[in-house]
Amino acid sequence: MTILVDKKKKLFTLQTKNTTYQMKVGKFDHLYHIYYGKRIDHQDLSYLMYNGPSHYVPYPHEAKNRVGSLTLLSQEYPTVGTGDLGSVALDLENYDGTRVVDLKYKNFEVINGKYSLEKLPTFYANNGEAQTLKITLVDDLTGIEVELFYGVFGNNDVITRAARMSNLGKKPIKIHKMQSMSLDLIFGQYGFSPLSWTLGC
Repeated sequence: MTILVDKKKKLFTLQTKNTTYQMKVGKFDHLYHIYYGKRIDHQDLSYLMYNGPSHYVPYPHEAKNRVGSLTLLSQEYPTVGTGDLGSVALDLENYDGTRVVDLKYKNFEVINGKYSLEKLPTFYANNGEAQTLKITLVDDLTGIEVELFYGVFGNNDVITRAARMSNLGKKPIKIHKMQSMSLDLIFGQYGFSPLSWTLGC
């Protein structure tokens, strides 16, 4: 199995031959990135998440004890206007000029095979070569829904990412920025290999 889900803990683990990618739904329903690195079997790595007070940064209004700052916790798909002072993956403007999107966990689905998005380049997979995890996040106030796709090629040490947004609300929005992913790499040393290409939309 390349995708492991602990429904009780709301913990998602993606395993390839040599790597582990883990994320978790927090107590206020935000999706947090926990770990991406050397393969670690059968462990909840939530202890890596900062769980202390945040007196100098914003925190969710549900957090009465100043614990749970979205700046100090790595969000899996950070958005504008939520108090996350880092780089955001989604920045949009609501019909009234506000720029706030607070995405919360809605559901997940594990699919055999690799996802594909219409009119976009993709990796292809043979039968049994890949699995897809789809996690849906929603902002109930605006009706914005974002589906996060994780294509896991276990034997090839590849995890692909994509995001699809839908406006299920009744008001128009203006998209300033939408990325396929965001990734905070807190631990370890990494090399960066950029790929240059042009996509026509």
